[in-house]
Amino acid sequence: MESKYVVCDGKRIHYTISGAGPAVVLLHGLMEGAWVWREMTEVWAAENRVLAIDLPGHGQSEVLSDVHSVPLCAQVVEAVMRAEDVAAAVLVGHSMGGYVALAVADLFPEKVKGIVLFHSQAAQDGEEGLAQRRRAIALLEAGGEAKKDFVTRFMPTLFAPQNRERMAGKIAALTEAGRAMSLEAILAIQKGLAERKSYLPVLTRGTAAGSAAADGDNVSVLPPRTLRSLKSAATEHCSPSASAPLPFCFIIGRHDEKQNVSKVMSQAMLCERAEILWLPCGHMGFWEEPEACAAFVRDFLNRV
Repeated sequence: MESKYVVCDGKRIHYTISGAGPAVVLLHGLMEGAWVWREMTEVWAAENRVLAIDLPGHGQSEVLSDVHSVPLCAQVVEAVMRAEDVAAAVLVGHSMGGYVALAVADLFPEKVKGIVLFHSQAAQDGEEGLAQRRRAIALLEAGGEAKKDFVTRFMPTLFAPQNRERMAGKIAALTEAGRAMSLEAILAIQKGLAERKSYLPVLTRGTAAGSAAADGDNVSVLPPRTLRSLKSAATEHCSPSASAPLPFCFIIGRHDEKQNVSKVMSQAMLCERAEILWLPCGHMGFWEEPEACAAFVRDFLNRV
Protein backbone atom coordinates (compact mmCIF):
# COMPACT_ATOMS: atom_id res chain seq x y z
CA MET A 1 0.00 0.00 0.00
CA GLU A 2 1.45 3.33 -1.11
CA SER A 3 0.61 6.56 0.73
CA LYS A 4 0.39 9.71 -1.42
CA TYR A 5 -0.84 13.32 -1.41
CA VAL A 6 -2.39 15.70 -3.90
CA VAL A 7 -2.59 19.46 -3.33
CA CYS A 8 -6.05 21.06 -3.61
CA ASP A 9 -6.36 24.82 -3.07
CA GLY A 10 -2.95 24.81 -1.40
CA LYS A 11 -3.92 22.06 1.08
CA ARG A 12 -2.77 18.45 1.13
CA ILE A 13 -5.21 15.62 0.56
CA HIS A 14 -4.02 12.16 1.55
CA TYR A 15 -4.86 8.87 -0.15
CA THR A 16 -3.49 5.36 -0.51
CA ILE A 17 -3.09 3.11 -3.55
CA SER A 18 -3.04 -0.68 -3.60
CA GLY A 19 -3.13 -3.34 -6.30
CA ALA A 20 -3.49 -3.15 -10.06
CA GLY A 21 -6.38 -3.44 -12.50
CA PRO A 22 -9.65 -1.54 -13.00
CA ALA A 23 -9.85 1.41 -10.63
CA VAL A 24 -11.96 1.48 -7.47
CA VAL A 25 -12.19 4.59 -5.26
CA LEU A 26 -13.12 4.16 -1.59
CA LEU A 27 -14.81 6.99 0.31
CA HIS A 28 -15.24 6.76 4.08
CA GLY A 29 -17.97 8.06 6.37
CA LEU A 30 -18.22 10.88 8.89
CA MET A 31 -15.27 11.15 11.33
CA GLU A 32 -13.63 8.08 9.78
CA GLY A 33 -10.72 7.90 7.34
CA ALA A 34 -9.24 5.83 4.53
CA TRP A 35 -7.94 3.42 7.18
CA VAL A 36 -11.42 1.94 7.77
CA TRP A 37 -11.19 0.21 4.38
CA ARG A 38 -7.99 -1.71 5.20
CA GLU A 39 -9.56 -5.17 5.41
CA MET A 40 -11.69 -4.66 2.32
CA THR A 41 -8.72 -3.31 0.38
CA GLU A 42 -6.79 -6.53 1.00
CA VAL A 43 -9.52 -8.45 -0.84
CA TRP A 44 -10.39 -6.04 -3.63
CA ALA A 45 -6.77 -5.10 -4.46
CA ALA A 46 -6.16 -8.66 -5.65
CA GLU A 47 -7.95 -7.75 -8.89
CA ASN A 48 -8.30 -3.95 -8.79
CA ARG A 49 -6.33 -0.76 -8.37
CA VAL A 50 -7.80 0.56 -5.12
CA LEU A 51 -7.59 4.23 -4.12
CA ALA A 52 -8.74 5.07 -0.59
CA ILE A 53 -9.07 8.81 0.07
CA ASP A 54 -9.02 10.78 3.32
CA LEU A 55 -11.76 13.32 2.64
CA PRO A 56 -11.06 16.95 3.64
CA GLY A 57 -10.38 17.37 7.35
CA HIS A 58 -10.33 13.61 7.93
CA GLY A 59 -7.34 11.35 8.53
CA GLN A 60 -4.21 12.93 7.13
CA SER A 61 -6.04 15.40 4.86
CA GLU A 62 -6.11 19.08 5.71
CA VAL A 63 -9.14 21.32 6.18
CA LEU A 64 -9.95 23.19 2.95
CA SER A 65 -12.74 25.53 4.01
CA ASP A 66 -15.10 26.58 6.79
CA VAL A 67 -17.72 24.44 5.06
CA HIS A 68 -16.85 21.11 3.45
CA SER A 69 -19.80 20.81 1.11
CA VAL A 70 -20.54 17.53 -0.64
CA PRO A 71 -19.69 19.06 -4.07
CA LEU A 72 -16.36 20.30 -2.65
CA CYS A 73 -15.55 16.78 -1.47
CA ALA A 74 -16.53 15.47 -4.91
CA GLN A 75 -14.10 17.89 -6.54
CA VAL A 76 -11.36 16.57 -4.25
CA VAL A 77 -12.13 13.01 -5.36
CA GLU A 78 -11.94 14.04 -9.00
CA ALA A 79 -8.61 15.77 -8.34
CA VAL A 80 -7.17 12.56 -6.88
CA MET A 81 -8.45 10.55 -9.84
CA ARG A 82 -6.94 13.07 -12.25
CA ALA A 83 -3.59 12.99 -10.42
CA GLU A 84 -3.54 9.20 -10.80
CA ASP A 85 -4.69 9.23 -14.45
CA VAL A 86 -7.88 7.37 -13.57
CA ALA A 87 -10.28 7.99 -16.43
CA ALA A 88 -13.19 6.24 -14.73
CA ALA A 89 -13.74 4.10 -11.64
CA VAL A 90 -16.30 2.34 -9.51
CA LEU A 91 -16.91 4.48 -6.41
CA VAL A 92 -17.53 2.78 -3.07
CA GLY A 93 -18.94 5.11 -0.44
CA HIS A 94 -19.83 4.50 3.19
CA SER A 95 -22.61 6.72 4.56
CA MET A 96 -21.24 10.26 3.99
CA GLY A 97 -18.87 8.77 1.42
CA GLY A 98 -21.91 7.57 -0.50
CA TYR A 99 -23.21 11.13 -0.69
CA VAL A 100 -19.85 12.16 -2.11
CA ALA A 101 -19.86 9.30 -4.62
CA LEU A 102 -23.27 10.42 -5.89
CA ALA A 103 -22.00 14.00 -6.16
CA VAL A 104 -19.04 12.84 -8.25
CA ALA A 105 -21.48 11.07 -10.59
CA ASP A 106 -23.54 14.26 -10.73
CA LEU A 107 -20.62 16.59 -11.45
CA PHE A 108 -18.33 14.25 -13.41
CA PRO A 109 -20.54 11.51 -14.90
CA GLU A 110 -17.83 10.36 -17.29
CA LYS A 111 -15.63 9.47 -14.30
CA VAL A 112 -18.03 6.94 -12.77
CA LYS A 113 -18.56 3.35 -13.95
CA GLY A 114 -20.72 2.29 -11.02
CA ILE A 115 -21.47 3.09 -7.38
CA VAL A 116 -21.53 0.95 -4.24
CA LEU A 117 -23.51 2.55 -1.41
CA PHE A 118 -22.63 1.16 2.01
CA HIS A 119 -25.45 2.25 4.34
CA SER A 120 -26.07 5.38 2.31
CA GLN A 121 -28.82 6.94 0.20
CA ALA A 122 -29.51 9.69 -2.31
CA ALA A 123 -32.18 11.94 -0.76
CA GLN A 124 -31.31 15.07 1.17
CA ASP A 125 -31.90 15.25 4.91
CA GLY A 126 -35.53 15.40 5.92
CA GLU A 127 -36.75 17.90 8.51
CA GLU A 128 -35.91 15.63 11.44
CA GLY A 129 -32.47 14.74 10.12
CA LEU A 130 -31.66 18.36 9.37
CA ALA A 131 -32.80 19.41 12.85
CA GLN A 132 -30.54 16.77 14.41
CA ARG A 133 -27.59 17.99 12.36
CA ARG A 134 -28.20 21.60 13.37
CA ARG A 135 -28.41 20.58 17.03
CA ALA A 136 -25.07 18.78 16.66
CA ILE A 137 -23.50 21.92 15.13
CA ALA A 138 -24.84 24.08 17.96
CA LEU A 139 -23.55 21.62 20.54
CA LEU A 140 -20.09 21.51 18.98
CA GLU A 141 -19.90 25.30 18.71
CA ALA A 142 -20.55 25.53 22.45
CA GLY A 143 -16.98 24.29 23.00
CA GLY A 144 -15.63 22.75 26.18
CA GLU A 145 -15.98 18.98 26.27
CA ALA A 146 -18.67 19.06 23.57
CA LYS A 147 -16.55 17.49 20.83
CA LYS A 148 -15.34 14.67 23.06
CA ASP A 149 -18.85 13.96 24.31
CA PHE A 150 -20.31 14.06 20.79
CA VAL A 151 -17.76 11.59 19.42
CA THR A 152 -18.03 9.26 22.42
CA ARG A 153 -21.83 9.05 22.15
CA PHE A 154 -21.92 8.83 18.35
CA MET A 155 -19.54 5.96 17.58
CA PRO A 156 -21.27 3.05 19.38
CA THR A 157 -24.56 3.86 17.62
CA LEU A 158 -22.97 2.99 14.28
CA PHE A 159 -23.13 -0.70 15.22
CA ALA A 160 -26.08 -3.00 15.79
CA PRO A 161 -26.72 -3.34 19.55
CA GLN A 162 -25.96 -7.07 19.48
CA ASN A 163 -22.58 -6.39 17.83
CA ARG A 164 -21.26 -3.64 20.09
CA GLU A 165 -19.50 -5.91 22.55
CA ARG A 166 -17.58 -7.86 19.91
CA MET A 167 -16.89 -4.64 18.01
CA ALA A 168 -15.48 -2.86 21.08
CA GLY A 169 -12.04 -2.58 19.49
CA LYS A 170 -13.44 -0.97 16.37
CA ILE A 171 -15.58 1.42 18.42
CA ALA A 172 -12.47 2.44 20.36
CA ALA A 173 -10.52 3.01 17.13
CA LEU A 174 -13.31 5.15 15.67
CA THR A 175 -13.62 7.11 18.90
CA GLU A 176 -9.89 7.81 18.91
CA ALA A 177 -10.01 8.93 15.25
CA GLY A 178 -12.99 11.19 15.90
CA ARG A 179 -11.37 12.79 18.94
CA ALA A 180 -8.20 13.36 16.92
CA MET A 181 -10.11 15.46 14.38
CA SER A 182 -10.05 19.19 14.94
CA LEU A 183 -13.26 20.93 15.95
CA GLU A 184 -12.84 23.03 12.81
CA ALA A 185 -12.88 19.89 10.64
CA ILE A 186 -15.93 18.34 12.30
CA LEU A 187 -17.89 21.58 12.04
CA ALA A 188 -16.88 22.03 8.40
CA ILE A 189 -18.26 18.65 7.35
CA GLN A 190 -21.38 18.92 9.52
CA LYS A 191 -22.19 22.28 7.95
CA GLY A 192 -21.55 20.85 4.50
CA LEU A 193 -23.86 17.90 5.12
CA ALA A 194 -26.56 20.23 6.42
CA GLU A 195 -26.79 21.86 3.00
CA ARG A 196 -26.62 18.62 1.01
CA LYS A 197 -29.03 18.50 -1.93
CA SER A 198 -30.90 15.48 -3.27
CA TYR A 199 -29.02 13.18 -5.65
CA LEU A 200 -32.05 11.08 -6.56
CA PRO A 201 -31.72 12.10 -10.24
CA VAL A 202 -28.35 10.29 -10.29
CA LEU A 203 -30.09 7.03 -9.35
CA THR A 204 -32.71 7.40 -12.03
CA ARG A 205 -30.69 8.97 -14.82
CA GLY A 206 -31.74 7.42 -18.11
CA THR A 207 -34.70 5.53 -16.60
CA ALA A 208 -38.46 5.94 -16.88
CA ALA A 209 -38.47 7.24 -13.29
CA GLY A 210 -35.82 9.83 -14.01
CA SER A 211 -38.03 12.81 -14.74
CA ALA A 212 -40.19 12.17 -11.69
CA ALA A 213 -37.23 11.88 -9.34
CA ALA A 214 -35.73 15.05 -10.73
CA ASP A 215 -38.79 16.94 -9.53
CA GLY A 216 -38.13 16.32 -5.85
CA ASP A 217 -37.60 13.83 -3.06
CA ASN A 218 -41.03 12.22 -3.18
CA VAL A 219 -39.84 8.64 -2.90
CA SER A 220 -42.38 6.35 -1.30
CA VAL A 221 -41.46 4.53 1.89
CA LEU A 222 -42.23 0.85 1.47
CA PRO A 223 -44.71 -0.53 4.01
CA PRO A 224 -43.44 -3.37 6.25
CA ARG A 225 -45.34 -6.06 4.31
CA THR A 226 -43.59 -4.98 1.09
CA LEU A 227 -40.20 -5.13 2.75
CA ARG A 228 -40.93 -8.62 4.04
CA SER A 229 -41.78 -9.76 0.54
CA LEU A 230 -38.47 -8.37 -0.73
CA LYS A 231 -36.23 -9.97 1.89
CA SER A 232 -35.56 -13.19 0.03
CA ALA A 233 -35.03 -11.44 -3.28
CA ALA A 234 -32.85 -8.73 -1.76
CA THR A 235 -29.97 -11.12 -1.18
CA GLU A 236 -29.95 -12.17 -4.83
CA HIS A 237 -28.50 -10.22 -7.73
CA CYS A 238 -31.02 -8.30 -9.78
CA SER A 239 -30.58 -8.83 -13.50
CA PRO A 240 -28.90 -5.72 -14.97
CA SER A 241 -30.43 -3.97 -17.95
CA ALA A 242 -28.18 -3.21 -20.89
CA SER A 243 -29.87 0.19 -21.27
CA ALA A 244 -28.94 1.37 -17.77
CA PRO A 245 -26.38 4.17 -17.68
CA LEU A 246 -25.04 3.36 -14.22
CA PRO A 247 -25.07 0.19 -12.09
CA PHE A 248 -25.60 0.48 -8.34
CA CYS A 249 -24.92 -1.80 -5.40
CA PHE A 250 -26.76 -1.14 -2.11
CA ILE A 251 -25.54 -2.67 1.13
CA ILE A 252 -28.23 -2.33 3.78
CA GLY A 253 -28.12 -3.19 7.49
CA ARG A 254 -31.34 -4.44 9.05
CA HIS A 255 -30.39 -2.84 12.38
CA ASP A 256 -28.97 0.41 10.97
CA GLU A 257 -29.89 3.28 13.31
CA LYS A 258 -28.51 5.94 10.95
CA GLN A 259 -30.55 5.19 7.83
CA ASN A 260 -34.24 4.66 7.15
CA VAL A 261 -33.96 1.14 5.76
CA SER A 262 -37.29 1.11 3.92
CA LYS A 263 -36.44 4.45 2.31
CA VAL A 264 -33.11 3.10 1.07
CA MET A 265 -34.82 0.00 -0.31
CA SER A 266 -37.34 2.22 -2.09
CA GLN A 267 -34.50 4.13 -3.72
CA ALA A 268 -32.84 0.92 -4.86
CA MET A 269 -36.07 -0.05 -6.59
CA LEU A 270 -35.85 3.14 -8.69
CA CYS A 271 -32.62 2.03 -10.37
CA GLU A 272 -32.55 0.15 -13.64
CA ARG A 273 -29.52 -1.81 -12.44
CA ALA A 274 -29.36 -2.38 -8.70
CA GLU A 275 -27.93 -5.18 -6.63
CA ILE A 276 -28.87 -5.37 -2.96
CA LEU A 277 -27.13 -7.03 -0.03
CA TRP A 278 -29.40 -7.22 3.03
CA LEU A 279 -27.43 -7.91 6.21
CA PRO A 280 -28.17 -8.49 9.92
CA CYS A 281 -25.96 -5.57 10.99
CA GLY A 282 -25.94 -1.88 11.80
CA HIS A 283 -24.24 0.95 9.92
CA MET A 284 -20.80 -0.68 9.62
CA GLY A 285 -21.37 -3.72 7.45
CA PHE A 286 -17.77 -3.94 6.21
CA TRP A 287 -16.73 -4.59 9.84
CA GLU A 288 -19.83 -6.29 11.22
CA GLU A 289 -20.20 -8.68 8.25
CA PRO A 290 -16.83 -8.43 6.47
CA GLU A 291 -16.81 -11.70 4.51
CA ALA A 292 -20.25 -11.12 3.00
CA CYS A 293 -19.43 -7.51 2.06
CA ALA A 294 -16.02 -8.29 0.58
CA ALA A 295 -17.35 -11.10 -1.60
CA PHE A 296 -20.50 -9.26 -2.73
CA VAL A 297 -18.63 -6.11 -3.78
CA ARG A 298 -15.83 -8.15 -5.41
CA ASP A 299 -18.42 -9.90 -7.59
CA PHE A 300 -20.06 -6.56 -8.43
CA LEU A 301 -16.68 -5.11 -9.44
CA ASN A 302 -16.03 -8.07 -11.71
CA ARG A 303 -19.25 -7.39 -13.61
CA VAL A 304 -19.03 -3.61 -13.98
